[in-house]
Amino acid sequence: MAREFAKVFYRSQEWKRCRESYIRKMPRAKRGLCEECYKHGKHVLGKELHHKIWLNEKNINNKEITLNHDNLILLCFECHQKIHGKRKEYTTYGYDENGNVVKI
Repeated sequence: MAREFAKVFYRSQEWKRCRESYIRKMPRAKRGLCEECYKHGKHVLGKELHHKIWLNEKNINNKEITLNHDNLILLCFECHQKIHGKRKEYTTYGYDENGNVVKI
């Protein structure tokens, strides 16, 4: 669930168009699939469009962060949970310099 300061953004037509265009521009072979799982040969439906630079109250109005395709990755629920550390066993994950999810 979106944090309070981000709810208006996530309901906006601008975000909905960005999300749709990101998924539509994915290579056909992996369109709609979790990008992290796909790297490991698994085909899992992507549900969460995740911001690599997490949104906060200071950057929520910065379109270079909120609507930039380079700052987005489509993830399944499980991978999204790992990144956000919502599962105890996944609290030490982040991104390397190439944008891959790695243990920190």
